[in-house]
Amino acid sequence: MSVSRRTAGARRAAPAAPRARRRTAGERLFARGLERLGWPGASIDRLLEEAAPAAFAAGRTIYREGSPAQRFFWIVDGVARVSLRGSLGHRVPLSLARPGALLGRSLVASGRRLDSAVAFTPVRALAIEAGRFDEILRELPFEASRRTEHGALADHSRTLVRTVRLLTQDDPGRLAIALVSAAQGLASAPRGARSVRLRIGAADLADIAGVAPAGVSRALDDLASRGLVRRRGRDLFLRLHELLELCGD
Repeated sequence: MSVSRRTAGARRAAPAAPRARRRTAGERLFARGLERLGWPGASIDRLLEEAAPAAFAAGRTIYREGSPAQRFFWIVDGVARVSLRGSLGHRVPLSLARPGALLGRSLVASGRRLDSAVAFTPVRALAIEAGRFDEILRELPFEASRRTEHGALADHSRTLVRTVRLLTQDDPGRLAIALVSAAQGLASAPRGARSVRLRIGAADLADIAGVAPAGVSRALDDLASRGLVRRRGRDLFLRLHELLELCGD
């Protein structure tokens, strides 16, 4: 056998390089969001390579209060409910986290989480080890790192402000805050629309607002009497701008 044939055979026998995992539509949308923050393409690629896709059915726990903060979860699709344990043992709702939210990083003390996260709808996320994530952040250009951290801090600040308001409001006030959170997480409206259509059950509203289930209907009646909410069958039509003003947002 000639040298050229042996060389050709060796080339044929060489294993093919592994193909990169094809990105889902949600991951492509997520990557575009990072590009808007100024992330270089190489950093986005590294994040998506380092992260492991994770899926959670509605109602499944993503992480629990007190668990080690060893991994963060960046939501790609779906909505998660984030809450804290109150002084009397009741869950205090914090927020409904939407695609683009980073879970498990902000509320940490001594390396353990202070909050819990549960999938409100089916959730797909990217789970990444804390150390790896911090390495990627350190390698970002200054402006991209600043925008990423600023966005996380701003979201954290809004969450804390709403939590304080939830603890100090009456039932209609709590429900207004819950409706705003649910609408921002679950509903969609045409640009310039005066109202937003939201389909959500009374039990879910009670859970988000921290209101007794029996109080949801009364609170909805109160908001409806002010022209802030209109009910039609299973749907709620919200005057979102006015509700935001009521919530102080």
